[in-house]
Amino acid sequence: EGKVLVPGMAEFVVTALRGKRPGKSLAEQLAAWKIFYKKFFHHQLDVESVRIPSRVEGFGRLIVVAKGFTLNQIYAVMVKHFKECWSYATDLDKAIPDNARDANRDGSYAIWARDRRDGDEENRNVSAHKAWGTKKPVFEPKMPWFTIAELMLNGLMYWDETGEHLDPDTWSSCPGSRDARGYVPCMYCDSGRVKVSYDYPDVSSGDLRPRSAVSCELESGGA
Repeated sequence: EGKVLVPGMAEFVVTALRGKRPGKSLAEQLAAWKIFYKKFFHHQLDVESVRIPSRVEGFGRLIVVAKGFTLNQIYAVMVKHFKECWSYATDLDKAIPDNARDANRDGSYAIWARDRRDGDEENRNVSAHKAWGTKKPVFEPKMPWFTIAELMLNGLMYWDETGEHLDPDTWSSCPGSRDARGYVPCMYCDSGRVKVSYDYPDVSSGDLRPRSAVSCELESGGA
C-alpha cells in the first residue's frame, strides 16, 4: 500500500537503483573490520590504534590495514577462500618493495575509497605516470592512490559482504605501489578467477583504472 515498513528502506531502494550501496557510518565500518580480521586472520583488531583520515565527499568506503600482515599472508587468505586465485609472483613481498603506506612500517591505518565494484570511472585512461605526475615518484603516505595491500583487503571484504569479486569488467591498478622492476601492481577478476598482476607504468586504457584513496600522514613505528 505504499508504506515504508523498515526505516531507511526507501533510501536503500533509491540508492540501489542508482547502482550504489547505502553508506555506513564510521562506527559501523570499524565494527565490520574488527569482525573481518577476527574471521580471516584470527586477529583482535584494536580500532583505537587505527589512524583514520577525514572523510571526503564521494569516498565512503573505509579500508583498514592492520599491522602484522604481509602481502603473502593476505594472498594466502585469498587462496584459501576464493574459488580460484593467481599471482604473477610467488613472493609478493619481495616482488613489490615500494608502497606509499605499509602497516608493518607505519602502524595500523585506514583509507577512504569510493564504494564501487569496478575501478574508478573518473580514472579511465590514467596511466601510473600520469597519476604520479612524474616517472620518478616518491612513495609517501599521503599519495592519493591505492596500494596493492589495500586492494587485496578490499577485495576480501567485498567478497565477504556480497559473495562477488571486485573488477569483473575492469583492471584496478595500484599506483600507490610499485614492483621491483618498476611495474605497477593491479588486480582483477577473470571469469571468476582473481588475478594479482601488473602493468607498465606508461600504459593507459579505459579498462585499466587506478583506484583513488583518501589517506593521511603516518609516522613510522605506530601500533
